[in-house]
Amino acid sequence: MKKYKTYELMATLNQIAYNIAGAVDKNTDPVFINRIKFQIEYYRALMLRRDAAGSFNIPDAFIQTTTVELEWVDAVNACGVNLPCKILKSTQMLCNPINLKGQAGFIYVGAVGGGQSYQYVTSEQLIYALSSKWTGGHPKYFFKDSYLYITEGAPMCVEVRMACESPATGGEEGVPGLSCLDHDSEYPITMDMIQRVTEAILQQLQADTLQDNDKVEII
Repeated sequence: MKKYKTYELMATLNQIAYNIAGAVDKNTDPVFINRIKFQIEYYRALMLRRDAAGSFNIPDAFIQTTTVELEWVDAVNACGVNLPCKILKSTQMLCNPINLKGQAGFIYVGAVGGGQSYQYVTSEQLIYALSSKWTGGHPKYFFKDSYLYITEGAPMCVEVRMACESPATGGEEGVPGLSCLDHDSEYPITMDMIQRVTEAILQQLQADTLQDNDKVEII
């Protein structure tokens, strides 16, 4: 196994994946490289959950900020919530956020520029939250089937900050309309985690190779 490259500046998903593939002489195998990309996203999410287990703090390097446009839709038809009014829905699908300790996974959803944060609720809680004496009139949001939903009182464009589960692959292949990070864009990960993820994947590849060799010997 060849020595893998280390990084001094931020890297892209393609750079990380090709670096790992090159360490096992498979940097010309597109199927293998694509599989490595999913493994990078899996280990990144796993390690981020473990690192954040003691607190809700997520390093800025993992957080993505985007502006999301909204449109009015019928609540029942769009998300199955029985409301007597329409609801705002994101015009694009979003990657799933990393859930930490059962929390929403979103760092911030609200007015552009950080002026007003909206309240997170589940789709099941929404109808009760809207009738709350103290917070019923405050904009609320929930995330369902890769779409963001926000109650009336919000503008048609909101700011979203979150740590995505799989920011570049979406976690699945061929999901139509899913908004993901370009594989040649700066990947949301710290330098030390790149090393940890790389080592974990190379160790797994080595273990898989040894297991395959044992099967050959048995046969």
